[in-house]
Amino acid sequence: MLNWDSMKIEVGERKTLEFKKNEYRGTGSLLPVSIYEHERVDFELLEINKSLAKSLIPFIHSTENENAFITIIRISLKSYLILPGAAIIEKVGKSVSA
Repeated sequence: MLNWDSMKIEVGERKTLEFKKNEYRGTGSLLPVSIYEHERVDFELLEINKSLAKSLIPFIHSTENENAFITIIRISLKSYLILPGAAIIEKVGKSVSA
C-alpha cells in the first residue's frame, strides 16, 4: 500500500508534475500526481482548490494526451500559471536520471 501525502502549492512555489487526466475530478478533490524535483520523483495527492481548478480546466481540455506533464506556478492566493512541463534527462554510463 502506498502512503501518499496531501499537498498544496503555496504562493511563490513552482512544481513540475505529471498526472492522468482521467483522474482529475475538479474542485475539492485530491489528484494523485508525480512531482519531479531535483533528481527524484515523489508521489503525492495534490489538493485542488477553486483557483487551481479554474487554471487547470483549459489545459485538461486542450490536448487528447492521456497524461498531463505540466509546471504549475502559484503567483498569488487566487492565481496559478500553468505551463508545459520540462525535465532534463541525462544519461550517465548505463543509467538514466531525470
